[in-house]
Amino acid sequence: MEDQSLHSLLGYPMELCQCIFSYLSKTDYFNLCLVHGRLRTIAEPYLYSEIQFTWEEKLQPHPITSLLRSLLRRPQLATFIRRLSLADFKFYNPYSEDRAPKILVSEDALKELIAFVMKATVPYRQIWLEELQNGTMDAFVALLLSQPLRLSCLAIDGDFLWESKLIGLVLRSMLFEPDAHYNGLRLDLSHLETVSLQASGDRFRFYNNARNTDDILPIFYLPSVKRISASVDNPSNFSWPGTTPPSPAKLRNLKLENIREPFLGQLLSVTNQLQYLHWRWYYFEDVYDKQFRTRIIDLTQITKSISYVRETLTELIISATAANDPEPPPLIIRGSMKGMRDFKKLIKLTVSRTFLMGGWSLDLTKRVEEYLPQNLKFLTMADDLATHEEYDWADRDLYCMLERLLKACQTSTPHLCEVKVITHRPHEITAQTRKLSESINGVSIQFEEPASLRGHGRGRGRGRGRGIGRLRPTWYEPIW
Repeated sequence: MEDQSLHSLLGYPMELCQCIFSYLSKTDYFNLCLVHGRLRTIAEPYLYSEIQFTWEEKLQPHPITSLLRSLLRRPQLATFIRRLSLADFKFYNPYSEDRAPKILVSEDALKELIAFVMKATVPYRQIWLEELQNGTMDAFVALLLSQPLRLSCLAIDGDFLWESKLIGLVLRSMLFEPDAHYNGLRLDLSHLETVSLQASGDRFRFYNNARNTDDILPIFYLPSVKRISASVDNPSNFSWPGTTPPSPAKLRNLKLENIREPFLGQLLSVTNQLQYLHWRWYYFEDVYDKQFRTRIIDLTQITKSISYVRETLTELIISATAANDPEPPPLIIRGSMKGMRDFKKLIKLTVSRTFLMGGWSLDLTKRVEEYLPQNLKFLTMADDLATHEEYDWADRDLYCMLERLLKACQTSTPHLCEVKVITHRPHEITAQTRKLSESINGVSIQFEEPASLRGHGRGRGRGRGRGIGRLRPTWYEPIW
């Protein structure tokens, strides 16, 4: 006999049941699906609305295979998925390896997956089938993206992008082939607003000839995309995958890694409504991409590239990551960022002190105010390149630079109200330097450790631990 409380709940209107269900947990939704057919009808859209997976070597078979079988048997379930997040577990990868670890799949589990691909009339069907049989994660993610998902948010990060050829091929088919629905691929891209495709940038791609550029660039053609976070490799020659460049009119927030200054401008040239940009400059000595991962920091080229969005940009972050070697090779700085003065709408700027000042000299000709937008309100200066002795500022250098800035700010940056100095050694900042904000123009000056060191103690490694709890999407404040 049915429980009386269940009978009462089933008597409520559908709208009221949905309101009640919106407060429940994933576990509750799963259990409700097992209780009663009508409750399952209400609970399934909530259960499948957000799918999150991690990838651990010990997690065999991987749950993506069981999810795919469920979606292939009941395609209606795929239409409930609004957010898909696949995040990595950081596999160990010797430099000689260029293939991701394989996942174990039984022949029975593969039958339905292979049958779907066999029906797809795409030119890469054969290689897709081969990679499925080989247990290549790229092939399984591509298959998941071929289902009738109605995504608003997609995050594929870390080692899930170790290989991305098939993911890129599926995206190109969906975006550039007008009859894509009829070739067996069914993903609905019309509502996709947030995309994160971030490979493990400090790992495998630096040591082999893989290039993900053609796999990543299609996301700029998404009709509704507003937020993109992507690792884009440097190509031999930059070209857009479509017949014409994209026009992402709704794109407002963009985070880019890997791509260096020669190609940055070509990418930004189509983002004419961008308001937030975070670009991460990379340099490593022992990389395959010798042509573009050079030790030269071309500040003039960087400023020219970013100038494509100077009319709309309100917040800019430029961070720098260089080889973390005991004796890193010297970096070569050319040009300056004086062109930043023309960014009329920029009110928040975070940048390495080395980039902003073009190195550093006590020479009075180096005036920081000449590099800052007139309407700037918040300035954060980091010491990203402090491991290079030539750019490791002493306290007296900071004092001179800050004193000049504060004396000139009333005329050069009259709206400036806060300056943050990020330093790996805040304990070395003298009282004289800290008192600057108390004596000149009332601008707040704060000295902070990098976020990666706060609460962890000095000298501790910055890498993520091996343990992962409940998976969370990899978002980057304040983009999302």
